[in-house]
Amino acid sequence: KSGLFDEGGTVSVYGGSHNEIEPSFDYGGSSGSFNYFVAGDYITDGLGIESPDGSSTPIHDRTKQYHGFGYVEDILDQHSSLTAIVGVSDDIFQIPDNPGEVADMGLDDEGQTTFDSSKLDENQRERTDYAIVSYLRSDGSLDTQISVFGRFSSLFFTPDPIGDLLFNGIAQTAYKRDDAYGVQAESAYHWGDAHTLRAGLVVENDKLTSNTSSTVLPESCSGAGTVASPYVCSPLPPSDPDYDVPENILDDSTKNSWTYGFYVQDEWKILQNLTLNYGVRYDTYAAYSSGSQISPRINAVWVPWEGTTLHAGYARYFSPPPFELVGNETVLKFENTSGIATPALLADTTPVAERADYYDAGLQQQIVEGLRVGLDSYYKLSKNMIDEGQFGAPIILTPFNYAHGRQYGAEVTLDYTMDNLTAYANFAVERAVGKDWVTSEFSFSPTDFFYAESHFINLDHEALTSASAGASYKWHDTLITADMIYGYGLRADLPVSAGSVPGCSACTDIPNGTHTPAYVQLNAGVVQNFTLYNIQGLSARLDAINLTDTKYFIRNGSGIGVFAPQYGPRRGLFVGLSKSF
Repeated sequence: KSGLFDEGGTVSVYGGSHNEIEPSFDYGGSSGSFNYFVAGDYITDGLGIESPDGSSTPIHDRTKQYHGFGYVEDILDQHSSLTAIVGVSDDIFQIPDNPGEVADMGLDDEGQTTFDSSKLDENQRERTDYAIVSYLRSDGSLDTQISVFGRFSSLFFTPDPIGDLLFNGIAQTAYKRDDAYGVQAESAYHWGDAHTLRAGLVVENDKLTSNTSSTVLPESCSGAGTVASPYVCSPLPPSDPDYDVPENILDDSTKNSWTYGFYVQDEWKILQNLTLNYGVRYDTYAAYSSGSQISPRINAVWVPWEGTTLHAGYARYFSPPPFELVGNETVLKFENTSGIATPALLADTTPVAERADYYDAGLQQQIVEGLRVGLDSYYKLSKNMIDEGQFGAPIILTPFNYAHGRQYGAEVTLDYTMDNLTAYANFAVERAVGKDWVTSEFSFSPTDFFYAESHFINLDHEALTSASAGASYKWHDTLITADMIYGYGLRADLPVSAGSVPGCSACTDIPNGTHTPAYVQLNAGVVQNFTLYNIQGLSARLDAINLTDTKYFIRNGSGIGVFAPQYGPRRGLFVGLSKSF
């Protein structure tokens, strides 16, 4: 909108605690009617994934990451332009080890029955490349943009071949790849002073490749794989010649997915201070499952007087399950095998789309000059509510559906800006519950499944209350910052006495029935701009993360779809130096 880019860029290097080093650069400019901007960075860090034991630098947790971004634009004439955006990301993670764990499944891998958990060697690589080309034309009352896009994403997990087998009963190499291509087009027509008509469509095709190679041990199993008769396995006796001989199970598949969406909408300026947006959207998809929906939506914005804005709205949503995460595991292939390879429940219903009614209302109020307060509230009622969990060693989330879901809450926000001081504060309360798992049943234990059939349970990511606040002050060439976050604690299983849950004598915990302890994390920083030996454009910064070195849980390793404990970052000091040109 503003025309051509100013010439210039920045080179920086940043790092500190956890053995972090991060060089980066960006540069942009213009030539004639042509704009361009490029950026890139490299990160190496000893805290690639959240610590499982609360230490500052966990064992086997290094990450190396490469990122690049490019933007080019050609202003063809006063009415139109052509742009292209490209991005690349290549992230390599070691999976952190939790020392002191015991392989207690009673498995024997060709004579080896124990393994030092601090020497596990699991690794994961994630790649994403994307490109977008867009044509924009604005001619009189009509604005139109047409874009074509492509995206490649892949994930490759390699296990510890012996350690994973002894700890989990399975050592699985997993490769997932999603190639997506599509087109998106949108137009807006300004019809007089009162109406703006909008319409748009999106069409996308995805091709998913999912290959797994699983090393397991043979076991003797019985049961029907139902809640009433769970599938139960035990190691073969040593007298059996196959009891300690691993076998390999391949489970490969490919699948194409199509998604289509179309919407029409009218922005009606009823009065100078009252605007109504209303419209309808149609979506359909066909992948591992399929579905479609017509979704109306309406919202109003009213400014009764200067400094006050009220809004309220309703929308019907249709959310297909994340195609690239839908599991292709053929459960029956893993019958009579070890550990978590053979689930207690053998049902494997494919995840389906979530359908939800969403209501929201709120206000923004200018209190005094520079101070603004906001209040927003929402209520969402879902059918086949989608959630995700990590049910195996690879850091791959598995989607599943609750038959019924409810999510509601409110948030208060404040922000203040006056001269060189900027400050903000937020406080939120939420409630998110679901009932009755109806897809991906093999992911759950029979007792948890039984409980969720007749009880609403808290979603694993629900934190009853949360808050954040921060401030920054500019003093000459120095910027001083401070911020904090507060968390009520995410969900965890609640231990109960056996038989205390009505109708479930085997239940010994309530899934997601309690939460981890609340916590506060304080951070601070300072940035100094300066000139050295007539070299201008220099900037140095110092950041302190978790000033009080508070050791706190993000997750404690229990709860639905939680594979391991995770701790917040311990105290870290980081410095950076940059040069603009």
